[in-house]
Amino acid sequence: MKNSTKEKNLNIFNNKGFALNQIYNMHCLELMKNIRDNSIDLIFADPPYNLSKSKFKIKFAKSGGSDLNTNKGKWDNFSAEDYEEFTKRWTRECFRVLKTN
Repeated sequence: MKNSTKEKNLNIFNNKGFALNQIYNMHCLELMKNIRDNSIDLIFADPPYNLSKSKFKIKFAKSGGSDLNTNKGKWDNFSAEDYEEFTKRWTRECFRVLKTN
């Protein structure tokens, strides 16, 4: 006999093409739009921080640590407006899918 309550709680996806305990290499907004409201306990996020725009670089002496460079490429280089909009979009989706309390 199946435990329908348990199965219902584990069914967080609106789209049957996704499965639990899988790693998906895709844009977070594309995945989250397929997740049911109030169904996620925790989100661990590491979004772009838009640091590449600063092109900050530090050269350490050869005997010290490695050089530091904030230029991470195109994926981390937004205009201020685009970065603000992107941040609003993904945080809105996080609030939507996260369980209350």
